[in-house]
Amino acid sequence: MATLALTIAGLWFAARGVDPGKLGATFAGVRWNWVAAGAVATVIQIVMFGIAWRTGLRAAGVGDVALRHVIGATWIGRAGNAVLPARMGEVARVVVIRRHLSAQDGSIPRLAGTLIAQRILGSLATLIIVVLVAATMPLLVPLPNLSNVGAAAGIIVLLAIALRGRVRLGSRLKVIVPRRLRGLFG
Repeated sequence: MATLALTIAGLWFAARGVDPGKLGATFAGVRWNWVAAGAVATVIQIVMFGIAWRTGLRAAGVGDVALRHVIGATWIGRAGNAVLPARMGEVARVVVIRRHLSAQDGSIPRLAGTLIAQRILGSLATLIIVVLVAATMPLLVPLPNLSNVGAAAGIIVLLAIALRGRVRLGSRLKVIVPRRLRGLFG
């Protein structure tokens, strides 16, 4: 009963300055085919995130988790990220998927590591796409001199290559990275 009262109070607080007539007019102008297209795109995105996370779980040696459980946890995590602060939906993803694993396979640090790896790889892919688009497409607003950005990226890559030999990154990765993922790093 208290939950219902809290929900009603929250809805009243959120909608107290909304004019119902304007809201109705706004919804009358919605193009529902675009809403449907957005819903389909969201479903595809979450299924792809679930497949990618399942691949990461397998690579980390977590075990074979049913795809429906991984996609369900991904949905719950996405919903949690929408309504909870500080991306707490990611914590919900770990908690939900952990229920479907043995205590040995479902350690929280290992599961969290798979999420962090997924976020890092997703961020790198996004960065590459943004850089390629900014470098190849004509933009409405000219960007500052991109040659400086390219030069900086080149220097960082060269430094990483040069330091790899000195720091022996490969031997350090063998200590840090789980055994099943070592093949990815040479």
